[in-house]
Amino acid sequence: MAEDPNVTVRERAVRRLVQIFEDVKEGLPVGDPYTVQWSLVLRQRAGARADKKRYVLQVFDTTESKVAQVGWMDCTLRVILEFVALVDSKADPSRVGNRVLGEIQRRVREDIYLNDTVLNVVEVGNELDVDGTTDRQITGAVFVNVRYKHDQNDPRSDVGSFP
Repeated sequence: MAEDPNVTVRERAVRRLVQIFEDVKEGLPVGDPYTVQWSLVLRQRAGARADKKRYVLQVFDTTESKVAQVGWMDCTLRVILEFVALVDSKADPSRVGNRVLGEIQRRVREDIYLNDTVLNVVEVGNELDVDGTTDRQITGAVFVNVRYKHDQNDPRSDVGSFP
């Protein structure tokens, strides 16, 4: 299926970021398997939908900075990869949170160009929210900067890699 010509480079990048997490399968690849398979990958708040799901990832594209160059714009988009995970009654919430953070970090690093959609994706921080050792649900986030470029006059037009 052909890409909609009205879709911006920014939107293509975020869609690809969502897709790389949707493609993760627990137990694969053989030899170095993922321990997390996302029940939901959303671009909105999960709300009550997260309550009965093992792992939920919410992808939020937020602030973007742009620098004008000759004929193109150098763009850096902040994306928040926020997760919600259920914690088994005997598990340590902090350990579960650190494992899930690591799985997100690993997946981002495996495709920093998002299938040649962007110049790179770089983690710039993360956080974990553990209220107490009896938490049965834990949340956290990985903050990434997605760098890409587009034509100076048209955010839908990808102008390729840097010279």
